[in-house]
Amino acid sequence: ELAGAEADAFFCFTNLMAETRDAFCQSLDHSDVGVTARISALSALLQRVDPALHTHLARQRVSPQFYSFRWLTLLCTQEFDLPDVLRIWDSFLADDRRFDFVLFWCAGMLEHARVRLLQGEFADCVKLLQRY
Repeated sequence: ELAGAEADAFFCFTNLMAETRDAFCQSLDHSDVGVTARISALSALLQRVDPALHTHLARQRVSPQFYSFRWLTLLCTQEFDLPDVLRIWDSFLADDRRFDFVLFWCAGMLEHARVRLLQGEFADCVKLLQRY
């Protein structure tokens, strides 16, 4: 029924925003729940799953903030076409630990670009990651 679709969509949106609002509060940026903590968690995950790639990016001085801030705050909406975003978000939203799932997804994005990243210098890596 289309009559209630707008209200249902708004309800879903407000619930999603309630879950992720801490990432958008500047006062919480450097707390355990803020965006800086999420970026640090992604960096730690990459260090665990691919120490060589993590070390290479660090040596090239490619800070995770250069690419992961947008990935994490916009939930990858800028990196993919809308049909793909809808499929990705379906997976994110279906998972009870959706924001941890986002971290794993982002780590997978890094792994997908691994070969090119390991071959690149600072500018190459940043360009690749910011224009995924």
